[in-house]
Amino acid sequence: MSFERESLWADIYNIVGDRDKTDAVLAVLQEHEAKEKKRRLQRQRQGLEKAVEAGVKLGRPKSPMPKSLPRVIADYETGKISSKEAAGKLGVALGTYYKYLKKYKSGWE
Repeated sequence: MSFERESLWADIYNIVGDRDKTDAVLAVLQEHEAKEKKRRLQRQRQGLEKAVEAGVKLGRPKSPMPKSLPRVIADYETGKISSKEAAGKLGVALGTYYKYLKKYKSGWE
């Protein structure tokens, strides 16, 4: 039993004065809480479905291609700079640079 539940149990016990009745009241409250959580999650799911149907874009927006990316990739491919230097010029991590490189070669969207 968590601290909150223990505190609630103690409050109910102080009002009711009987362990069995206190346990019964707490069980009813827990059941009500579970049903309310289920209803809330269902409403949330319905709201998300409605938003998707309305064409609302969910999630993080796609990052734009850095303006200097084509030049940096050209320098990298001709051997003027290393991949680490290319990432430094773009101000991104090496893994992000490789992701950009892959996206650029496949036609950035």
